Order: sequence, then C-alpha cells, then structure tokens
Amino acid sequence: MNNLPSYRIFPKLADPAYTSRLFQDLTCGREVVAEQPLTPEQLRLAAYHGLIGVLSHAEDPKLSHPAVYRYLAISGRQELMRNHLKRILGSLHHSGIPASVLKGPYVAEDYARPEVRTFSDLDLLIPEQWLEDALGVLSEDPAIKEIPPKKPRADKRDIPLRDPSGLVFNLDLHWDLFSYTQLLGGADGATAWAWSRAIEDPSHRLGPLWHLPTDARIAILSTHAVLDHRFRLILFRDLAEIVRNGVDSPALMEFAKRWQLQSFTYLALLIARDIAGARLPDGLLEQLRPHSMAMTAVEKLVDRADLVHFVGPKPHPLNLAIVLLHDSRAGRLRLALRAPAAAPPWLRRVTSVDQVAHSHADLAQRVPSRILHVLPTDVARGAQTYAKAMRDKLDSTDSLHRIVTIFRGPSAALEADADLGVSHAVGRRLGFSPTALTRLRREVRRWGPQVVVAHGGEALKYAALAVRSPIKLVYYKIGTSGELLRNPVRRLFHRWLTNRVHLVAGVSQEMVEEARSLLGARPDRTAYIPNGRDPDAFELQAKPTQVNPVRFLFVGHITRTKRPELFIDVIVGLGARGVDARGVMAGDGPLLDDLRMQAPERIDLLGPRNDVPLLLANADILLFTSTTEGEGMPGVLIEAGLAGLPVITTDVPGARTVVEDGITGLVVPLDEFEALVEACERLAKSPELRRSMGAAARKKCLSEFTLDSSVDLWRSHLEALTLDVAH
Repeated sequence: MNNLPSYRIFPKLADPAYTSRLFQDLTCGREVVAEQPLTPEQLRLAAYHGLIGVLSHAEDPKLSHPAVYRYLAISGRQELMRNHLKRILGSLHHSGIPASVLKGPYVAEDYARPEVRTFSDLDLLIPEQWLEDALGVLSEDPAIKEIPPKKPRADKRDIPLRDPSGLVFNLDLHWDLFSYTQLLGGADGATAWAWSRAIEDPSHRLGPLWHLPTDARIAILSTHAVLDHRFRLILFRDLAEIVRNGVDSPALMEFAKRWQLQSFTYLALLIARDIAGARLPDGLLEQLRPHSMAMTAVEKLVDRADLVHFVGPKPHPLNLAIVLLHDSRAGRLRLALRAPAAAPPWLRRVTSVDQVAHSHADLAQRVPSRILHVLPTDVARGAQTYAKAMRDKLDSTDSLHRIVTIFRGPSAALEADADLGVSHAVGRRLGFSPTALTRLRREVRRWGPQVVVAHGGEALKYAALAVRSPIKLVYYKIGTSGELLRNPVRRLFHRWLTNRVHLVAGVSQEMVEEARSLLGARPDRTAYIPNGRDPDAFELQAKPTQVNPVRFLFVGHITRTKRPELFIDVIVGLGARGVDARGVMAGDGPLLDDLRMQAPERIDLLGPRNDVPLLLANADILLFTSTTEGEGMPGVLIEAGLAGLPVITTDVPGARTVVEDGITGLVVPLDEFEALVEACERLAKSPELRRSMGAAARKKCLSEFTLDSSVDLWRSHLEALTLDVAH
C-alpha cells in the first residue's frame, strides 16, 4: 500500500511518499527519525488520522514539539470527559441498566501506552430494550440539559454534555452496532448476540461497565474502519492493539460468518496488518478471506491506495467499490443493481479536494478560525470594554478575532478593527437602517468568519439578517428585553431573530431565562457566560478606620436608565439625616449638562474618565442606581468587588449574582427611595462593615468573575461552533 494514487487532498506536501512512510511508521509504533520538522499541512493530516497523541510522545523532538500544545489541550479535555463517563456509568449501574463503552477511552485500555490514544466523543452501547430507561436516567444527569430527538434514519442518539467549565462534547448513545446500509440487514441480531455473551465489570477504571466479546469488538471496529468513508489510521492502530492481546480465531470466524461481516472484517484486518503492523494469528486472513470478484477488485484498489492521504468524510472511489462487497451473492447483486441509481447523487456529494481537506473537525483545529464580533457603536461603556478585553484574550494564531462597529462615532473603548461608519440617521432612530445591513453583509463576505457574535440586541438585529449558512451566529444577551418585548409585533420579530441563532450566551442567569421564556431559545442552545474583569487592573487599597466625608461613587453612562438624578437625591437625603457624605460621578451621556446645573456642591461630576480603577480605589462605597431596562450583569459591580469596595445596588438583573445581599454589599428594591437611603446610611456609619463586605466582595469576584474564567467559557463554546462549521 505504498504506491501513491491519483487521489490526494494535500497536494502542497513537498514529498507525499515521505509523509506516507512517516505516518505508517508512527501508526506501527516504530521509532522514527524525521528528516525535518512537520509542516502545518502534515500536522493537520496527523490530527485527522488521530496521531497527535502518538506524535507528542515521539522520541524525535522534530515530531513531538509541534504536537505537544495540541495534545495538552486534548488530554485535559479527555480527563474531564472520563470524569463524566464514570458518573454516568455509575448512574446506569445503580439503575440496573447494562452499558458498554465503545471506542475512545475504552479502546485506549488495550494500548500498551494508553496515553497516545486520543478521542473527542464518548460512545455508549445500551441494549435496545433498556433504551427508554437509559434516556430517563441520562435526562436527570446535571451535565445533560436536554436530550435532542432522534434524527431520521439514525442508529444512535447524539446527546450534548456541558461541563461547568463550559466544555461541550457529545455522548453518542448506541443500541445497534451494525446498522450500515451496505449490510442489507445481514447483521440483524448481532448486537443482541454480543450482549448475551457480555461480562459485567463493576470495578472497571472507567466505571461499572460490561465487556463485549473480543470477536464482536474486532468486527465492530472493522466495519467502522472501512464503511465510514474515512480510513483513519488510528482505527487500524486500534485493531493492531486489540489483537496484540491475542485473538480467538475460531470465535472471530464464527461471529464474522454468522452475521455476514466476513468481507469487512477481513479487509480491515488486512489493512491493519499492512499499514499498522498488526500481528495476526497464522492463517487467520486466509480463512477469513471471501472468494469473490468484488473482493479481488477491492484488494487491488487498496494495494494501490495511499491511505495516509486518503482523508475526508466524503466518498472516494474506493468507498464505492467497498459498497459492492457483501458476503452473499444475492447481496452483491442487489448492491450492484442499486449502484447506477446511486452513482449520480454520490458524485454530487463529492467536493473538491481543498473542501474535503478542511471539512473534518480535527483538521479544522489546525486552521485558524475566524470570529467576527459585532457591536452597534464604540462608546466608553462596560459592554465595549469587555468586548475589547475578550477579543484581545481570545485572539491567537489558532483563532482570529475581529471587532466591527456599525454606527459612526468617536473611538472610545473598543479600538475596533473595522468601523462601518453608518451615520446616526433616521433609520437607526426608527429601529432599522438598511444601509447598516448592507455594509455589514459586505463586511461578513469580505472577512469570511466561521462564527459571528452579536453583542446585544441591536447588533443581533443586523447580524441575524447579514449572516448566511454555514456561518454560526451567537447572540450575547447583555441586557433585559422585557420592556421592549411588551409590543407583540416586536416580540414576534425578536423571537424570529433568536430562532436564527445557534447559541444565546446570557451574561447572567436572568438573561438565559429571559432568552428561553420570552424569546423562545432552546435550552440546548443557551449558555451562561458571566461578565469578567482583569483582577490585575484593580488594586485593593487599605481604608482608614474612619474617613469624613464618606465617599460614594457613581460610575456609568449619564442616561435616563442609569438614574443619575437618583444618586444625587440619595446624597442629598443622607445630608438631611446628618450623614457626612460626598458623591463622585464619573461618566458621559446626554444628561450630563443638565446635571451639572442641578448638582449641589457635595457632588463632583467628573465627566468621562478612563481611570475607573483609581476612582474605585479612592471611594468608600459604590452606589448603583439603575432601573432594570437594559441591564444584564453590570460590569461595574464586578470592578468594585475586585477593588474591595462594598456595593449598594438596586435590584436589577444580574445584581444578586454579583452582590450577596448582606455579605458583599446590599441589594435594595428597585423603587424604594427610603430603603436606598437607609442602606447607604447603614454602611456610611460602619467602617468595619464596609471593610468586611469589601473583602468578601473581592474574594467572590476573584473566584467567579475574572476575565480569564469568562474567556475560557467563550473559548470552549466558540471552538465547539467552529468545529461544527467544519463538519
């Protein structure tokens, strides 16, 4: 199998013959000395074939070094997946439901060096009669938010699992191991027969499970290896590792012949021997080999094929030939008669070599993904500050992040990569600007992102209309929409927009619930990604035992919804109660000039500032007076917590997530002015309470609301979406 075919999807490789020999040696586990470091194309090819683990443990540093960082990310993900698997197996075992693990972590147990076998999903097998009971147990698992309905003609249930860290992966629940259409029903009953000979192992390292007979496992891997259009080298390495522990040739022969799996088992073991160095019992292949013209033709094709460069999930001429394999003459005849009708649609499904090269998820991991973040405008507000910090953290050689703003304005916080420059004209005031939509469509086509993230409802309005499949759309819901959606026409429109979204990321749990209840977002398409700030930007300042006057700070946009006039009224009310208090207000907005004319001497209006951490360090209490409109999780509450500053806040969405009432600050009902003044008086008169609340606030925000933890959640969700685009 060393002759190079005319079908190769990596034409940029300088020496395909060298790459083929190299990867075959790696698959066989031979010691390899590389002529040169791996190129990016070769590394992508190795990732496709599942050889990242093998590469990272290679003795030659020219091979291991390029793969190590990818392997570390994969191995960390796998450890989390094993933990979930153990819990799920324990739950099924407790309910008396038999379960067997297929492929992935279970196959790794057969390896002489299990660490080199990487995997991306979990595969469970449940007896068909226990399927509904198993789904009931899984529906109660904390990592499974929803079990999607079975896809038409599917032989498994694809169930997404969500780790608290934000990691998302699939649990594939199987009930039939041999449902390939090429088998024409010949293997019906094989799964039940394998279960009848399975052995329970309640103390297995992966969790309580059942072991299927080895002959059945070999047949399972064989059909999977040659009938899924892929020929991934790791599958043949799996077979080589399993047979290393010994093969009961008569049992394998009986199983393969009984269930008409002889052709595919023979072909897979033949390839495993020749390309993965599988050590088979003498005479096994000769006994397994079916004598047919179809098998002779396929053997010649396989012998000529360079399977190292034979990648991609789309059909290949060799696949079409394998379809004609069947253990019975009647089966071969039926498939041959069906072939002419199947050929035209089969040919239409074959894409260009470049498309195939980048269509598999493992390959896509090595191609930098492109993420476009859309915001309405650039103003000095928390959402823009967070978006910039998030872009800067996520942007890397593996994932390119760019920010585009729609409407014209002075650059304030974002330092956007592109400004569409749409004027604040009548269209925006009326709720929609056709010019904005046209320019955003042009920008999306120009940059070609895999994922577009709309920050806020106004950005979603344009992004949902500008984005076309296969681009994935994410809506970062950063504020409440309750008032806006009271209008039934608007509510219907926004539900339609949300239906086009692949993920609604809520800045708080309230935003997630609102997306589900008001906007009709599916639970499996929502996620909680809290706001976050960089702790290093906020210093914890030692406060004097008593300071007069007590300094209350307002930070926010000077608009109606932030209610800056309420802040002023509270400071005045404290003075009327004999409390020595002073107010400091930082922010810009349309009400600033009016406030300058109204504010008493004890209020300092600073206007727009870029030194909020310093203002927080010099304040005693942050007073947040907003109404609910537009709030989701105010970032300034996190900033205050990181600065060790107690907070008094109105009960807006997200406030109770950040502020623990009575522990890290005080949360006051929305429109109870006297309660707000009393809360301020209480903290103003108690320096010790302020100090203890500030310390508790810093501890909470450091554990729950750092920029790194928030960005890690984004990274996990965006990687899952870009991989989905690759499929």
